[in-house]
Amino acid sequence: MHRFTRFVPPLRILVVDDHRDTADALAWVLQSIGHQAHTAYDGPSALQALEQHAPHVVLQDLALPNMNGYEIAREMRLRAAAKDASLVAMSGSPRPNAPLEDAGAFDDFLPKPVGLKALQEMLGAAWMRREEKGAH
Repeated sequence: MHRFTRFVPPLRILVVDDHRDTADALAWVLQSIGHQAHTAYDGPSALQALEQHAPHVVLQDLALPNMNGYEIAREMRLRAAAKDASLVAMSGSPRPNAPLEDAGAFDDFLPKPVGLKALQEMLGAAWMRREEKGAH
């Protein structure tokens, strides 16, 4: 896990999870710590939200109906709106290597349930990746 504690400027974040309560709660937490958060509950709405909001970070569940998280991530990688976005897989899977099935799909991984400290560390790492790329 990342060890990052410096201040992270407000980010645009898209939360993708078919469990609406989970997505909405995580978006609320993100908003309460100063970020702009939007939600999507399936693949097509995630791709639409990507184009609409151009998020800096996409937090995405892997187990989604119709399009799984890997399929959505691969499609996002093809779109200009995700050019500088960090794609972060979230899973409650007991298999620790689950997000590595498609290593190029995601930049990071968060186990569910997502803790605040892990969330903040991941956001710090995502911000640093943006800084290194020169994206703003």
